Amino acid sequence: MNQRATQPAPDQEAPTFVRELITLGTSSQVPTRFRNHNGYLLRYADQDLLLDPGEGTQRQLARAGLRADRIRKILVTHFHGDHSLGLAGMMQRICLEGGEGPVHVLFPASGHAFYERMLEASIYERTVDFVPVPIERQGLVFDDDRFKIWARRLSHSVETFGYRIEEQGDDGQTVAHVMDTRRCKNAVWLATDVDLLVSECTYLASEEREAKDRGHMTARHAAQVAKEANAGRLILTHFSQRYTRSRPFLQEAKPIFHDVKAARDLARFPFGPGAAAVEAARQRTKE
Repeated sequence: MNQRATQPAPDQEAPTFVRELITLGTSSQVPTRFRNHNGYLLRYADQDLLLDPGEGTQRQLARAGLRADRIRKILVTHFHGDHSLGLAGMMQRICLEGGEGPVHVLFPASGHAFYERMLEASIYERTVDFVPVPIERQGLVFDDDRFKIWARRLSHSVETFGYRIEEQGDDGQTVAHVMDTRRCKNAVWLATDVDLLVSECTYLASEEREAKDRGHMTARHAAQVAKEANAGRLILTHFSQRYTRSRPFLQEAKPIFHDVKAARDLARFPFGPGAAAVEAARQRTKE
């Protein structure tokens, strides 16, 4: 069930820690002058989860002032390069920075050979136990005392899974990660009643035919999924290189789903208890 953020009182202080989504990269297919390949980091008090690390992810992590040693889970939706080329570097970076294992790596089972190549891409001292979790069928694919992770097949040109990450505990938050798909029922299932939906929107509605042909969504589609699923907040990302501005994506999505943000590289989106206070504090700092 969603736990909608409420506006803090003017004198309310931001908490010392709040969950965050950091969008390390927001471009689809190829990096551009302004956007890196995909890369998404979910930060919790005790660990980080890395999703779809494209090329250059470890540099983006450094630019964000973050380390890799807190990463305990890596989730790959599919093995197109913009979602996976950074995996080799990130596994080596986790070892270099003294990360603690095990680090579970979730990915479509059909891409197991690609995972093995990433793991053995070059010479390094493997000090961390990377545990592969190849996904063969949709359903509950990971369960420990901190998270339940569900996977559902999406509608793309290659085998692709979307993820629903349910944090355990009384104030646990739920995040859906929906990348590279046409609008489909499983996208809605993953996003149902989540606190945060991170969704691809490669195209605008003017390119709807191309989006369908290539297995992607428009900003309108992403907003429709968020509305149908009763998501808490929608983060738009995975923009085609043809677009240099994100405002048109917001203009397309907002009439359908109001609580929507367009991601940019290195942006931070707090969520869960205390998120509103953090956002208010950051806004005051900008002013």
